[in-house]
Amino acid sequence: SFDGDAVTLTGFVAPGDAGTGFLLSRFVITHCVIDAQLAAVPIAWGGTAAPEGEWATVTGTVRSDSDGRLHIAAESVEAVPEPEDPYEY
Repeated sequence: SFDGDAVTLTGFVAPGDAGTGFLLSRFVITHCVIDAQLAAVPIAWGGTAAPEGEWATVTGTVRSDSDGRLHIAAESVEAVPEPEDPYEY
């Protein structure tokens, strides 16, 4: 179980459920760029997030919803420049 684990993640900001936070996203490449898949993690954050499409580093704690889905309860959200390599492998 990941519930309660501390994490720091970097990705680009995408809209989430209104009023509850945003999605932190990265493209994951398994073989080559043509097979890139979007991976997104819901971020629970009541503060101001980086604008949509901008990059951010989120520090927080993994939490489990009542239905078992995971999200990050953010303690900090910091705008950062796009990484030199924006993909995960």
